[in-house]
Amino acid sequence: MDLVAAWLDLWVETARREAFYSIYLAIVGVWFMWSGLRGLVWGETRGFGWDVAPAMGQAAVRNGAVWLGLGIALLSAAIMFKVT
Repeated sequence: MDLVAAWLDLWVETARREAFYSIYLAIVGVWFMWSGLRGLVWGETRGFGWDVAPAMGQAAVRNGAVWLGLGIALLSAAIMFKVT
């Protein structure tokens, strides 16, 4: 039982740290930016929603701009966690 309590304490302590949030936001932000660049440069990216088909052509460019904007916002939030 002590092992379970120790693991739970470790996860709670990790979730309380700003570094955890900063790293998580940076990873997700980079993934969103990659999806955005795929849409803007190569014309193929993910659509929005659950189990949707990949976006192609003009829809990919539009979705790519949204993905890129979200990625920039998340990376900015990750930087703000480290600055403040």
